[in-house]
Amino acid sequence: MGTSQDMGAAGEYAVTSEMLYRGFNASIMSVDTGIDVVAVKDNKTYLVQVKTSKEYDNGYYHYDVRMKSLERFSSGNIFYIFVLRHENKNDFIILPSVEVEKKIKEKAIKTIEKHNKYRVMFKFYDDKIILGNKSHDVTYFLNNWDILK
Repeated sequence: MGTSQDMGAAGEYAVTSEMLYRGFNASIMSVDTGIDVVAVKDNKTYLVQVKTSKEYDNGYYHYDVRMKSLERFSSGNIFYIFVLRHENKNDFIILPSVEVEKKIKEKAIKTIEKHNKYRVMFKFYDDKIILGNKSHDVTYFLNNWDILK
């Protein structure tokens, strides 16, 4: 297994590949300014931040999002795509930035002030995908590419 940087790049390529397959003109940004993939479909532009994680021993997938990047890119057609890396496949949780902000306010996404970041954690639980704790079912966003419209 490669480094976390390798995993991040692999996630960006996986998201770009899925988007291309689904008719988007998608490209990975050559310089990381908080947006990893820019895509266009039907004359509409999509800005995507990709986060990738493997499953940890506790069954959760962990992601960190810098507060600065969320604040800087909180308006417009911004999406966070969380790649859940399995041995033989990827799953994708596709969240519009407004949904991420909502989940922060609901405390489903933890704030880690001293590190200026948010901690996002997903887990498969009883045929659902949960965010944070069991009360935040986000199964609707799992592999739902129709959210990008």
